[in-house]
Amino acid sequence: MAPTITRWPVNLHNLAAVAQGRGDRAAAERLFTTALQIKARALGDRHPEVAVVHNNLAVLYTKQGRTEEALRHYDAALDILQQTVGSAHPTTVTCRGNRVRLLA
Repeated sequence: MAPTITRWPVNLHNLAAVAQGRGDRAAAERLFTTALQIKARALGDRHPEVAVVHNNLAVLYTKQGRTEEALRHYDAALDILQQTVGSAHPTTVTCRGNRVRLLA
């Protein structure tokens, strides 16, 4: 993947985090969703960076009380992470903790 293509979804992901921090959840959702689609196309559905976006969408949905959608994205992220970086990787541990807190 060309460096320019790589930066584009990363920038969208970063903008989504900024929008979420400002409380603009609608913009955050649009940006996270677009970043997810681009990263999945460019890197493949099973890439750890795709899992990170799934996790961040799940965090956003958790804050909105959208439990079913959050669980779907946490589960997708955990499935990818466990198969690609392993269950002991810090990103996997963080995602699993996020999921546990949602269900607590």
